[in-house]
Amino acid sequence: MSSSTLDLTGYVNPFRNANVTAERIDQGVDYAGTGALDALGAGKIIQVLSPAQSGWPGYYIEEQLTSGSLAGADIYYAEGFQPTVAAGATVAAGQKIADFIPGWHSGTETGLADGINTTYASTHGGYSEGQLTRAGQWFSNLLAALGAKPGLVEGRSPVGQSPTGQLPGPNVAAGGVSGNVGSSGGIAGAVSTATGAVTGAVSTAAGAAAGVVSGATDWVGQLWGDVTGAAKYAGLWVALVLVGVFLMIRGLGGQHA
Repeated sequence: MSSSTLDLTGYVNPFRNANVTAERIDQGVDYAGTGALDALGAGKIIQVLSPAQSGWPGYYIEEQLTSGSLAGADIYYAEGFQPTVAAGATVAAGQKIADFIPGWHSGTETGLADGINTTYASTHGGYSEGQLTRAGQWFSNLLAALGAKPGLVEGRSPVGQSPTGQLPGPNVAAGGVSGNVGSSGGIAGAVSTATGAVTGAVSTAAGAAAGVVSGATDWVGQLWGDVTGAAKYAGLWVALVLVGVFLMIRGLGGQHA
């Protein structure tokens, strides 16, 4: 695969005729669902294995793509799929190749293979159960670019190597998967945090301003009370002085009489 941006003309969402729920990303991408599974692109079915033959907890279908920018790549569809094609069949993009088995105990998985019944993740960095691989992220981005639901990162750090083909779309940085689909949750969280911080700052500032206004109002009220009290005391003193003057005048008048 080329290191430049891949042209996905001729490829389709393999779940366009199914109802699926995206689950974790590991070697590929896990899904639960019902409906039909379609071929991602034109190719040849090079292997169809039963659960007893595959080593997987279910069926295993491997398709080698024969046209487009991904020509030569192998795609696997494993676990809870009931194959409707046989090994050696030539298929067109969007042609039905299997049916979901509803309620299958391990769900389904689809991803990038690397030779017969071997995943790209296992041969490019290794894989332990439950790990998030860069190959799985790359394939999740491929499915998302075709209109499927991307898989779940679930806060795990990726391991292993990524295919070199860069995928189109806003969720993919140089190298194919370093800007994985799970980063959108981090961006949303950062936006939410920033929004909360701004809201908190505005609320704090508003509260502080209200406190200043309230304090100023209390101070004016206290001052008015002091002025009113002073006026009352001044009036009392004036009244007492006037009474004193009146009594003094009367006393003087009595003496002259």
